[in-house]
Amino acid sequence: MQLIKLDATASTNLYLKELLVNGFTADYTVVWAKNQTKGRGQMGNQWLVEPGKNLTFSVLRSGLALAPEDFFYLNAIVSLSIVDVLKSMTIVPVTVKWPNDIMAGNKKICGILTENQFKGPVIDKSIMGIGLNVNQTNFGEMSNVTSLKTLVGTDFNLEIILGELIKAVKRRFLEYPKENYLALLKVYEQQLFRINKVSAFEDGEGKISNAMILGVARSGKLKLLKEDESEIQIAFKELRLLY
Repeated sequence: MQLIKLDATASTNLYLKELLVNGFTADYTVVWAKNQTKGRGQMGNQWLVEPGKNLTFSVLRSGLALAPEDFFYLNAIVSLSIVDVLKSMTIVPVTVKWPNDIMAGNKKICGILTENQFKGPVIDKSIMGIGLNVNQTNFGEMSNVTSLKTLVGTDFNLEIILGELIKAVKRRFLEYPKENYLALLKVYEQQLFRINKVSAFEDGEGKISNAMILGVARSGKLKLLKEDESEIQIAFKELRLLY
């Protein structure tokens, strides 16, 4: 593993993309920034942190040869790796809020942004960005956000947590190679936030409806049971889970 430490950068994902443009492709390269000024979540949502208090980093995987229809395999690997580490550190339930948030109880503690690059018909490289709230305790008006320090009451060494997260990612990739994606998906579903519970969802026009979360399809779509007993699958941003 090669670790690149930065005092500040616009985005660790963007930094790794620039390295790739210049021909740098070492597997498990990690870029860690104390201050990420333009961090993003899925679909361009901004991720804001206090400099030096949280973990904002990206991990490069190369030579994946992953079928594009199985892209969610990467989300599942990263999500479960984070859950593994947080469960060993916190006293509240840790779950995955589909598709890219990690929850501590009913509050968000971590966000994930996975961006992939193709080589021919397959996914060859993946940049897996992670933003974990660690020592920040003031989140302004965001009442649905928390951190490790808020939960446990002590400061944490960021580099130690980073090391544990990277080890967890490597362990999950070894435990569940891409050929075992469906088995991995079953483990992922066991960690889903509000699995088998009726939850409120909001569509793009503000209409709210209820549905039960059943699981996640191989395509990465969320499987829901509607109030009329019909089953549907939704992609990112089609509906927003209210919590």
